[in-house]
Amino acid sequence: MKKLYILLIAILSLNLANAQWTAQSSGSFNVLYALNFINANTGYVVGDGGTILKTINGGTTWNALTSGTTQTLHSICRIDTNTFYVAGSNGKILKTINGGTNWDTLSTGVSNSFLTIVFPYANTGYAVGNTGMIIKTKNAGASWSVLPTGITKNFFSAYFTDTATGYAVGQSGKILKTTDGGTTWTAQTSGTTEWLYGVYFTDANTGYAVMDYGGILKTTNGGTTWSAINTGNSELTTSIYFRNSTTGYITADNGTILKTTNAGSTWTVQNTNPSYYLEAVYFVDNNIGYAVGENGTILKTTNGGSAAIAEINTNNKMSVYPNPAKDKITIELIGNKEKASYEIYNTIGQLIYNGDMLEKITINTSSFAPGVYFIKLNNGKEIEFKKIVIE
Repeated sequence: MKKLYILLIAILSLNLANAQWTAQSSGSFNVLYALNFINANTGYVVGDGGTILKTINGGTTWNALTSGTTQTLHSICRIDTNTFYVAGSNGKILKTINGGTNWDTLSTGVSNSFLTIVFPYANTGYAVGNTGMIIKTKNAGASWSVLPTGITKNFFSAYFTDTATGYAVGQSGKILKTTDGGTTWTAQTSGTTEWLYGVYFTDANTGYAVMDYGGILKTTNGGTTWSAINTGNSELTTSIYFRNSTTGYITADNGTILKTTNAGSTWTVQNTNPSYYLEAVYFVDNNIGYAVGENGTILKTTNGGSAAIAEINTNNKMSVYPNPAKDKITIELIGNKEKASYEIYNTIGQLIYNGDMLEKITINTSSFAPGVYFIKLNNGKEIEFKKIVIE
């Protein structure tokens, strides 16, 4: 029985390890700042020295495109399968209408560096950057106008929830909001002076902003109030991305990727292996995602970046009953009554359910598909697994 138990643990460990982020060969040693994908196979990455890379085979190979510039390119925005905009240093904005074969330099009339470009509508776009600069186009980049912000701090990121409503975040905890397409911008109270490097909204009211060293801000009322959430990470954070209303990712220094499956309440560290800092993350669907960063780093996951197993302990620290189960299971700690976290995985390594507990907890499993599952218990000192069967 013990051999069978160890075998089951080995199978789970292998599945979870395969679900992690693996490095791809980009052919570049430049810092890569941003990425965007049309589908699972075709995507673009931009970075230092005018770098634009393209893949048409899911990242198996990456080809360098001729951008016509050596400026640092910080951001890329997709309109359709052929039309993209790229923003960078010294007022540089590029546009392609043929999938990257040719890139035209657009005249912005300013020399500020742009760190994010967004198009909430096919012809209407915004670029934000240094010294409080925000510019807008209403004619697909043919001309750009400077919008008044009243801010001299740098903006690092922007996000629009519709054609009129948008947010810009940056230095010293600055958050601005517009509800009239950028004609006016109102400062919001962030409650922090930390720099905000990324912002992302999952609907009209719910949004997130990442702070300097691991923390995030969250709003559920369109930015009227923002509350701080501790992610448990102390690395310098760089970006945030959500693939649905509950599942999101944060990139950070030292190859760190954090993942939440409960709308930011808790975050787990992903296993990426490279120690280079990461700049951005993007998901094509629920499973396929990419992250980019320093030294030409491109990482890929094909299983949503499920949490890795760093340690295995077969001591009997928990009891799970009934087993097999139908509508509910109870997890009970044995001996050690300290607070512990639990995670429930299916046999292909996907995280199904998680939470925290003291002594005992009952979980409703009526929504679980019949089959074999594994419970991972972590009390901060040891990690243990239990196999359960849901009928």
